[in-house]
Amino acid sequence: MGRQVDGQVNPSAVGSPVEIQAGGEIPAGDSHPPYNTSPPTSGWSYGLPDDDIKWGLRQESIQDETQVAYLERGAVLVQYNCPEECSDLVEQLRLVVNRYPEKVFLAPYGNMESTISLTS
Repeated sequence: MGRQVDGQVNPSAVGSPVEIQAGGEIPAGDSHPPYNTSPPTSGWSYGLPDDDIKWGLRQESIQDETQVAYLERGAVLVQYNCPEECSDLVEQLRLVVNRYPEKVFLAPYGNMESTISLTS
C-alpha cells in the first residue's frame, strides 16, 4: 500500500494508486463500464454547461457521471455516508464547505464504505 510519487511508491502515504479511467463524455442515460472507485474519480461523465453547475450544498446524492463532470472542472466533492442519523457531522462539514463559494460540493453518497470522502 502506498502512493506513487515521481515514479516511486511511498509506503508511508495513505491510500493506494488507482488507475485513471479514460472514459469520456456520454449522453445522459447511456451505459458504460463500471467505475473503479466509489465515489468515482475519473471515467465517464455527462456533458454539463458551466452555467448549469450549482456549487454548494446538496440534499440528494450526485449521480456518478455528474460527479466526474464536476471533477473535470476542478471541483472538490465532500460526501458523507451515515447509516444512522449524523446531523452534527453534516453541520460541521457544511461549515467548512460554506467557506468556498465555488468549486466545492457537499452531498450524501450511500455507495461507499467510509463515512466521509473527499474527491478532486
